[in-house]
Amino acid sequence: MSSRAMLTAFLDLMRQHPYEVQREHEDLSDSFSTLYRAILDDCEIASPATLNRLLKQLASGIDVPDILNAGVVANLCGIVVESGGDPNIAVDSVLRRFTEQLVGVQRVSEPLTEAEGRKVELICEQMVHRGRLRPIHRNNRNLYPVWVKIGRLYRAGEPIPLEFRSWMALRDMGCAAITMLCRSMQAREAARANDALLTRAESLQDVSRFAYYIAELLSEVDAELVVLHPGQQAGFRVIAEGIRHNFQLFGFLQDALMGDPGEGRLAPGWPEPGEEGAALEGDEEIDPEFNFNTAAWTYYQWTGLQPDGSFAPFGEFWHRVLGELTPLDIRPFEGDRVVILGPFLIPMSWDTLSFSFPELHEDHVRGVRIVERFSRKVVRARLDRIRKAERSFNNS
Repeated sequence: MSSRAMLTAFLDLMRQHPYEVQREHEDLSDSFSTLYRAILDDCEIASPATLNRLLKQLASGIDVPDILNAGVVANLCGIVVESGGDPNIAVDSVLRRFTEQLVGVQRVSEPLTEAEGRKVELICEQMVHRGRLRPIHRNNRNLYPVWVKIGRLYRAGEPIPLEFRSWMALRDMGCAAITMLCRSMQAREAARANDALLTRAESLQDVSRFAYYIAELLSEVDAELVVLHPGQQAGFRVIAEGIRHNFQLFGFLQDALMGDPGEGRLAPGWPEPGEEGAALEGDEEIDPEFNFNTAAWTYYQWTGLQPDGSFAPFGEFWHRVLGELTPLDIRPFEGDRVVILGPFLIPMSWDTLSFSFPELHEDHVRGVRIVERFSRKVVRARLDRIRKAERSFNNS
């Protein structure tokens, strides 16, 4: 059987036979195992172009009627992406189905406490035993009370209610979604515009780790920025990924940009604080037991660079990039969010332990990468336009 024929047969199986029927009938179970393994074996030797063709065909199977079968197809898509396929091909289909199934999960979770809700995932895992479905036995003192509370939602030979099917499929659909989102900034940006997905994932993050993963990932910010250093006549276009607040951005920018000027990096420069800095110096002591990062520059909005080339007074905070905000609060100039690196005026440190956010996936990226270095001519021209630009905004 050709690869295309095997995939067609696999998707036909997913469309025609509900998940529990496949588990209860040996011939269907054997067909599933044979086809699934054959597809996985093909992935191991396939080229990226072949993987992408496979993903396009599989993506249509995420809309099969049975959410449990849809989860199986989605999980297979995730494996193909991990093998080198394009994460953007199937992600819309996966997220659409994931968003829908969270409604059913919400209904099942309503009578449960958070602690009980977290046990439902264990119930889902223990229901599938050696490829067969079985209800939770009363001897299981940890899970049986929760099983009773949600209505003993499975009996051998009977269909599983839709709401509980949705919860059972969370692992497969959620893992596929995370795999794709972690590999595609484009997909994350689109997902952040999906209010239903965000609201439902956030409401369920305390009872489902897969809802939690999605909510956590989409609460971060990705942004393309232009960073200009007038003193060194240097500029960069960077991509910042996985940012929660600008203090984190500052640390990543310094890691990415500082280095040997002979290699196109920025010298840090640590001038002594001026009068404004001296007035505040010593106001706050830093506990040496904590791991702090210290600012190499003052981070300004583009409006902080004045027409005469000087910088706005430090106290005019609306001209600075504030650490408590996010890259989305950086004002655009000529279509780019622009950060101006100015003289180091006042000591500023932040606790890097506050960046200890959960690791969501091995391909989840947090950091800054340089995608373009500007020539001095380009930097001078951009800075000249900034100095001459009208500054009209609300500073409240």
